[in-house]
Amino acid sequence: MLFKVLESALEPEALEAVMTAAERLREEGREQGRAEGRAAVLLKVLAKRFAPLSAEAIARVQASSPDELDRIAERLLSATSLDELFG
Repeated sequence: MLFKVLESALEPEALEAVMTAAERLREEGREQGRAEGRAAVLLKVLAKRFAPLSAEAIARVQASSPDELDRIAERLLSATSLDELFG
């Protein structure tokens, strides 16, 4: 429905720009959702291994970028403490 309204109201170039922006926003949303899911799984594993987790540790994981989450996950394999994990 919205597409039809936009299609009838906009020039082809403007419609293409709007659709490109919408696709970019959709992809950013997907990336954010994937990162949030990875953080949630990592927090579950951390809680099993290093319970209880401090509010600081939880916040640190939740604020991590996807690359940082990967590094934390890799260090989790050998870390013996949260200090070692985040150090």
